[in-house]
Amino acid sequence: MRSEEESDPEQNKAGASGLAGLPSTHQERLRAIERRLRRRRLPEAFIRSALRATQEAMRFLEADAASTNDTFQREEVRRFMAETGAQPAARVREPIEKETRRIERERILGIIQGLIREARTAHAYHEVKKTRNRLLKIDQRRLRRELGRDGEELCREINAILRA
Repeated sequence: MRSEEESDPEQNKAGASGLAGLPSTHQERLRAIERRLRRRRLPEAFIRSALRATQEAMRFLEADAASTNDTFQREEVRRFMAETGAQPAARVREPIEKETRRIERERILGIIQGLIREARTAHAYHEVKKTRNRLLKIDQRRLRRELGRDGEELCREINAILRA
């Protein structure tokens, strides 16, 4: 028996799988991502995985926006707003790509800071060896490129620990 991915590869492309529930702007964004990944000649499994993850993130962000709007539809909230004259704040959404980059940047920053903290507190030989090994595996060029000034600062800290 063949797996779902083998049975119909066209079914697993962004154009055919689950785009119906997304707004046209999101559909276009997914198609653009797919084209860019295919131009880079990345493996098909990676492309499908990336598109599924992006779709999931888009649906989550849409659900989050919808839940915020639902709050203002509750009777007690509408009554309070009528009594006080309050107006709902216009919710400004950053483009999803910027939000994703910001979240990823914060995640990387947290991981690296945790590794540095762990390296500073390591005392036993095996702990020092383990943390040095993990710090050596960090791609400092990528860190500087993605985190900018924060990345440069982290690289200085990493290098100071490795020299000690």
